[in-house]
Amino acid sequence: MTADPARRRRATVVAGAIGAVAAVLVPVALWAAARAITTSDSAVLVTAAPVLAIPDTPVAVLAITDDDGALTSVTALALSPEGSGGTVVSIPAVAALTSPADSAAGSARRLGTVWLDDGVEGLDAAIVDVLHARVTAIAVLDPVATAVALNPRGTSVGQDLVAALTDPALSSGVGEAWSRLGDAWRAYVAQGVAAAEPAEGDAWQRHLAAMFSGATAYHQFAVG
Repeated sequence: MTADPARRRRATVVAGAIGAVAAVLVPVALWAAARAITTSDSAVLVTAAPVLAIPDTPVAVLAITDDDGALTSVTALALSPEGSGGTVVSIPAVAALTSPADSAAGSARRLGTVWLDDGVEGLDAAIVDVLHARVTAIAVLDPVATAVALNPRGTSVGQDLVAALTDPALSSGVGEAWSRLGDAWRAYVAQGVAAAEPAEGDAWQRHLAAMFSGATAYHQFAVG
C-alpha cells in the first residue's frame, strides 16, 4: 500500500520536533537543576528540588582535587543525544547536600566531606541525587591528571582552567576562586579547546573526548 504523502510529512515533522526537544533538554534541565538546588545565601543543595526530566543521555563526572587530596570542585559532563558536544556544569565542593538523615541530625554534609568520608562511591551517589541524571563514569583527578586530561596541548587557556579547577581555595569556600573557575571554563569552551582524543581509554576519557568534539555549553551553580 502506498503511504499517504501528507501523513508521511506529518510524521517527519513530529520526529524532527522530538529530536530537537531532546537535544536542548539536557542543558536546560541541568541549568534549571543547578538553579533550583542552590540558595543565594548558603548555597545549600536540597533534596526537595523538583526532579526534572532529562533524556537518557550519558553524564560523566570529574572530581577535581588539590595536591593535598581535598576536593576542589565537581564537573558534570552531559553528553548530547547526538554523542558529540553537550553541557558542562560546575558544582562547588563546599555545596551542602541535605538528606533526611542529615536534617534529623541537624547538620548537612558538604560534597568535600562526602568525598573524604565515603570516597568515589559516596560522591557518585551524591551527584546522582543532585542532578537527577544517570552518571555513567566518574574519575577523581589530581592537578597532574587534570592537566593531562584537559590541557594535553599545553595551551594558555587550558593552563588557566587547570589552575582554576585545582585552586585549594575552592575546598573551603567560593568567592573569587569560584568566579575565576567560571571565567576559565567559559574561555575554554568558547575557544573550542579539545581534550586529547584517546584511541583507547577509560569510559570517562572517551566521554571527555566526545564532549569537546562538538558544540559545548557551560553552566555554573549560582552561589552567593
